[in-house]
Amino acid sequence: MDLSKVTLPTFILEPRSLLEKFADYYYHCNILSRAARCDDALTRMKEVVRWYVSGFYKTPKGVKKPYNPILGEKFRCYWLNEETKSRTFYIAEQISHHPPVSAFYVTNRQDGFSISCAVLAKSKFYGNSVSAVMDGVGKLTFLKLGEDYSITIPYGYAKGIIIGSLTMELGGKVSIECDKTGYRTELEFKLKHQESLWRVDNETLSNRLKRFTVPLDCQEEFESERLWQHVGEALRSADQEKATHEKFLLEEAQRNAAKGRKLTNSVHKPALFEVDKMSGNWIYKYSDLRPWDPVNDITQYEQNFKVMTHTKHRTALVRQMSIVNVSSSEQSSRGKGRHTRQLRGRGTKVSDSSTPSHVSDTEEIDEGSSTKDDSQLQPADQRVRPSSLTEESSLNIAISRQTLQETHDRLRNLQSIVVQMAAEQQRGITLQTRDWLLLALILSLQAFLQFLFTKI
Repeated sequence: MDLSKVTLPTFILEPRSLLEKFADYYYHCNILSRAARCDDALTRMKEVVRWYVSGFYKTPKGVKKPYNPILGEKFRCYWLNEETKSRTFYIAEQISHHPPVSAFYVTNRQDGFSISCAVLAKSKFYGNSVSAVMDGVGKLTFLKLGEDYSITIPYGYAKGIIIGSLTMELGGKVSIECDKTGYRTELEFKLKHQESLWRVDNETLSNRLKRFTVPLDCQEEFESERLWQHVGEALRSADQEKATHEKFLLEEAQRNAAKGRKLTNSVHKPALFEVDKMSGNWIYKYSDLRPWDPVNDITQYEQNFKVMTHTKHRTALVRQMSIVNVSSSEQSSRGKGRHTRQLRGRGTKVSDSSTPSHVSDTEEIDEGSSTKDDSQLQPADQRVRPSSLTEESSLNIAISRQTLQETHDRLRNLQSIVVQMAAEQQRGITLQTRDWLLLALILSLQAFLQFLFTKI
């Protein structure tokens, strides 16, 4: 039986949303920071696998299920890496309710990696057990290297629902593959306790990065923590009746919103994610896959769920691929177009904003934006340059023809003088060696200029 459309009792719920649950995989994202700096492809793959298994040990006490996200629900946070003084941002949104699809985007341009994924959550009931399948493929990108890693997710399996001990395990085969390097890793979860995948001790716990979120009273209406706050408070105080009531209010509001869209023949449009026309995958609207430029880039920050980079000078935004992944044909076409736009290097002004910063004891988010549309970065005189370039090129060709013709005439005169000097030599006396060399040089230059003259 498919449980995606079934309202579950509150006593089995974990007091947080599935969107926040997905963020558990990034408490050790500093491993990816180290992997991005590795020169050896095999070592990078090992580090990616090490990071992958590090995300499964953080589980709630007992068998608990996170809330099914409300359509349009969003969650945001970041982790601070003290070693590199960088931040890894996590942005998630529930983009579909039936079927339930969650999309998230992770980025740390300074350390050189990003992750994007859309997951279809499926759950089935088998009597004494329940399985939860996360159908989706994540894409990890190392920006500077131009490497994409395709990553799948194991399924969760809870047994002992009615009889026996209630336990939660992971199962199935997963793969991590990089087409560029040719390395592929396959992992098989054999329904054993996930602690065997990762050594969890006090040192491991102490190495977890610190996570920061926006204060609850400053969050938007549809942010996860604010949206589910009353349900969470009731669960933590063991008030199942209140938790059930608050959960019902949220689900009823969602059903009414769906009825309203049906009456108006409209569809829900995600705020942060869209379908890529090339690949057909869900992507973050504001993704930036440019490798970090230490000369121009200052810091990466989040504002209104938009992750941007504060820069010294304005830069164009690269969304779909890493710069080093641009095909050779595109690079050659750019090489031919030497007269493309040039970005004027004026410093970016940081604007004020009322959007709250993430909760932090030591830092605040930098505010402002430095990315603009291409049309704003192209002065009007450069958009009409092709015709003026044609006229200028024609004039240069005419001048070159005239110069070559004059040089050709002077060489002919010089050749005549040399021949005349040779004829005036005494009878029976041949030309000197230097005279013959001079004559050969003049004839060679004349032949070369004649070749150039015919080519223009």
